[in-house]
Amino acid sequence: MSKKIVTLTGHKNTNKEFIAEKLAMNSDVEFVKPYTARDLPQGIEPSLAGVDFNIVLPTVLEDMMRDEKVLSITEINGHKYVFFEFQFRKPYSVIIADDYAVIHIKENWDGKLFTVRTVSDNEEKSERVDEFLYKHEFDYVFDLDKDDYEELEALVGDDYE
Repeated sequence: MSKKIVTLTGHKNTNKEFIAEKLAMNSDVEFVKPYTARDLPQGIEPSLAGVDFNIVLPTVLEDMMRDEKVLSITEINGHKYVFFEFQFRKPYSVIIADDYAVIHIKENWDGKLFTVRTVSDNEEKSERVDEFLYKHEFDYVFDLDKDDYEELEALVGDDYE
């Protein structure tokens, strides 16, 4: 069976984390988070700070980028966020990614890819989400204000088959 990645992309306040966690409730689906060398204030655990990535030392991240197959690298505020091929162990994985990461994964991933853009009337424009990826370039556009989560789950579920 070919492994599949579901990418969630969108502006702030479009509930990407909620959608990823709901999809990952299926035992065949894993919510995969990128690696980064970003620092947190001393004494704060990543899990307690609401951190949505795997933190490693900068030298470790550089070694990983040299030794492992990189699917995407995004740089935000001087910090690299990296998805590696080895992270995608389960039959289906869901990730939150910006437009650039989606493009890089499309270029570097040999498995199947299902792209979802999340939108909402309450969204806040993010400087790292570009407008060059439009609705027709995604497999599905999920409108948080109009669409039902079960509809997305069923659509992605049908696509898993």
